[in-house]
Amino acid sequence: MAEILRGKGQIVLVTIPGQLNLDERVRGVNDALKKYPGVKVIQTLDDNGDPRVANDSISALVKGKASFDGVLCLEASGGSGVAEALHRLDMQGKIPIVAFDKDPATLDWIERGVITATIRKSRMS
Repeated sequence: MAEILRGKGQIVLVTIPGQLNLDERVRGVNDALKKYPGVKVIQTLDDNGDPRVANDSISALVKGKASFDGVLCLEASGGSGVAEALHRLDMQGKIPIVAFDKDPATLDWIERGVITATIRKSRMS
């Protein structure tokens, strides 16, 4: 996300706080962003693993005139919810979305040009 924003901007994280693996991802994002002092996380949204909650949360931010430059979804279902919200608000392509994993809905939104990229989790053997 920091590279997509060229090192400058405000981002919203979508995650499920209190879930250990996702808390580790948040910690990793914060560590990585230390290299990009111009990129700030301005809000963390809890979508409860439900794309409808992600959709409603991002819609509320946009309608409330919140200013943000990108959305980073750290759990698999958030990306499709955010994409749907920005699409319905005619904001697709205006705010980059980086999703997580490669579920069919995420891949569809990438193909449609709404989700910018996805992070694919690796499996250790």
